[in-house]
Amino acid sequence: MRLPLRGPALALAVLSAGCALVWRAPAPEAKIAYNERIQPLLAENCFSCHGPDSSTRKGKLRLDRFKDATSPRGDGDLAAAIVPGKPEASPLIERIKSRDQEERMPPPESHKTLTPADVALLERWVAEGAEYQPHWSLLAPVRPAVPAVPLARDWARGPVDQFVAAKLADAGLRPSSAEAPARLLRRVTLDLTGLPPTPEEIADFARDGRPDAFERVVDRLLASDACAEHLARQWLDAVRYADTHGIHIDNYRSIWPYRDWVIGAFKRNLPFDQFTVEQMAGDLLPGATLDHKVASGYNRCLSTTSEGGAIAAEYEAIYAKDRVETMSTVWLGLTTGCAACHDHKFDPVSQKDFYALAAFFRHNTMPAMDGNQSDTPPTVFVPAEGDRSRWDVLQAEIARGREGLAARAKEGEPEFQAWLKGVSTLPLLPSDRTVRLSLPLNEPDGAGLAALVPAAARSNLTADAVAAARPGPFGPAPRISGLDLVAGAPVPFLRGGAESFSLLVWIEGTPSGPLVSCLDADGRQAGWELFLEEGKPGLLVTDGKGPINARGVANAAAAPGRWHHLLLNFDSATLRSRTIEVFLDGRSVANSSVSAHLPGDVRPSAPLRLGSRHGADGRAAAGLTGGAVWVQDMRRFQRGFTAAEAKTLSDVLDTHAALRAAQRSPAQLKALHAHFFAAADEPSRWLAADLDRLLAEDDVLRARGGVTLVMEENKEGEPFAHILKRGEYNLPGEKVAADTPSALPPFPAGAPRNRLGLARWLVAPENPLTARVTVNRAWQHVFGTGLVESSGDFGVTGSQPSHP
Repeated sequence: MRLPLRGPALALAVLSAGCALVWRAPAPEAKIAYNERIQPLLAENCFSCHGPDSSTRKGKLRLDRFKDATSPRGDGDLAAAIVPGKPEASPLIERIKSRDQEERMPPPESHKTLTPADVALLERWVAEGAEYQPHWSLLAPVRPAVPAVPLARDWARGPVDQFVAAKLADAGLRPSSAEAPARLLRRVTLDLTGLPPTPEEIADFARDGRPDAFERVVDRLLASDACAEHLARQWLDAVRYADTHGIHIDNYRSIWPYRDWVIGAFKRNLPFDQFTVEQMAGDLLPGATLDHKVASGYNRCLSTTSEGGAIAAEYEAIYAKDRVETMSTVWLGLTTGCAACHDHKFDPVSQKDFYALAAFFRHNTMPAMDGNQSDTPPTVFVPAEGDRSRWDVLQAEIARGREGLAARAKEGEPEFQAWLKGVSTLPLLPSDRTVRLSLPLNEPDGAGLAALVPAAARSNLTADAVAAARPGPFGPAPRISGLDLVAGAPVPFLRGGAESFSLLVWIEGTPSGPLVSCLDADGRQAGWELFLEEGKPGLLVTDGKGPINARGVANAAAAPGRWHHLLLNFDSATLRSRTIEVFLDGRSVANSSVSAHLPGDVRPSAPLRLGSRHGADGRAAAGLTGGAVWVQDMRRFQRGFTAAEAKTLSDVLDTHAALRAAQRSPAQLKALHAHFFAAADEPSRWLAADLDRLLAEDDVLRARGGVTLVMEENKEGEPFAHILKRGEYNLPGEKVAADTPSALPPFPAGAPRNRLGLARWLVAPENPLTARVTVNRAWQHVFGTGLVESSGDFGVTGSQPSHP
């Protein structure tokens, strides 16, 4: 099977659209065909009460199978509904002909009515033996003989035209005249690219007198990027590529490399069986390549959530149901979702069948809660096409660089121990090291107070504050408790991209109230504040135009009696995808909510204060309560920090604090160890410099590529699911293994019971549905209506095919 029709085949199909077709009722049949004439009547009028669904079946009567319809019901106390060959002895015929309102079928309250012609048809069918057939779409296709019609000799160019000619002859019609070249070109160009031809293309085609001019145009169009994109768009619509998180916050989702893979597959005319297997289970193929993993992103095209209060088990059931419904619609043309709560009312799909299919899609590593992230794991990074070869080499070089650094750390242990005995100040990290953060934090002893705030504010430190100082990470630290301490001019939050900054301060204590504030006491002016709430760090941002615009408080408080470093981080350059955050010892603990909820530019009029807000008289107001806090080494940086950089900063701060500790903990020794090999050990610095060069190149390549969502199978256990009573996640019933519906060909012997086995079952030659559904979709794309009008439903209640 191939994706698009090629050259002459498609050309003839498009040409056929120009024929004027007039259909008339078929000639009387020698024998009534169940699929064509009887099943539609029974499905419309009877199966809702007497069909496959046992939970709503009435009168112990099932009419969709010969054995059930022609056998005594119950324990034999009820007669068979149909006696083949004897309509006069068949209760089915008796009930549909009855004039008694209590006896007649369908019952009047159903609002369904059989016409006299319908009744006569059913009566005749029973008289002919009541022969049943499996549903037409579940039967293997049979290639019909191509009709030989004299009419076709003059114009038919292939088998499709022969069938068209047969219908024309049967209706006493002749084919339409050949279409004008310009109109024909316009039709096929719109069908294959979604765009009209250019005037130059129309003129070129009109001048081309070669017999295969049209086929040449079709081949040119099929080879174009526009055709691949147009055909891919149809496929991506079917598999719900455009779905975003959807259920809770409609966030961006990073999956565009899968879209590009689909376009590339159409461009290469990838065989359809391969196209199917790679999407359904590319990650499970032996030696799966990057492209195989990208293709498995098909399984991630569904709405997800991370809403507060959502229940993981419920959404795992929802996701599996979604995947079964999509797979069934796209490849099988069956409405299997109807069997999530009960046996299907019309098609031979039981509830057990549904959950056996769901088992294939529940055995994976995707978390139930997406974290409101654009790149919820599992994911892979996809370099740009031109970077693919260098990317693989670069990753190997980076791995070797890291191995070299690790080896040097073991080899240089004696040097570290010797250095540790005599170290009094820490060497700075090299200034050109972009990966390892470089900060001037190695002040000499005794400079703790001097480093607290700018010189203009130091005079505000009272004698009591100094007298109440405690030992801090860098020497004596003053106590702040409602002081009128102005630490600087107002600091704005500007979203223009040039005013990023971060504020760092060491604290010890667990009071409540403003810690660092650019906010007026009444809170009516624009401003911001880093505060404590019973020791829990929090952040407030307001534009002064209404109630609180954005406020966040940490879940846990700072530990009493212990020094912590707080980092207020604002990065206007990346604010579209981040928030204003507060980090406690390198961990994000509070934020201003998602960036879309932030106010615009915040330009406070209140100065930067420590331990209080700005009062109406310009002095302190709304100070700290419930205790005091000791602070040290407040610094402002003209930059923002990523979460990874905040963690690195935390490590650096802890290293400097460890240097002055009388007794070092294992964590402090670890920090000093890392700092020694990053800054003091010459061999490590050379190795790190080389690694930094590789990582810088890695950053460049990553900027040109993208992350995409993929599927990943759980490596533990076997796929299974529980039949959910009424479809409710919290009412699990029988446990079932992964399997395919019993009405279709069996699962391939020896195939793995996972998505890879399912994919191979979908495209197995024995499966009668996949090829039919796929060709029907292609036919619908070209002609507007498929051979089966209900392209998503090849079941009992779907449309009958014009050509089975």
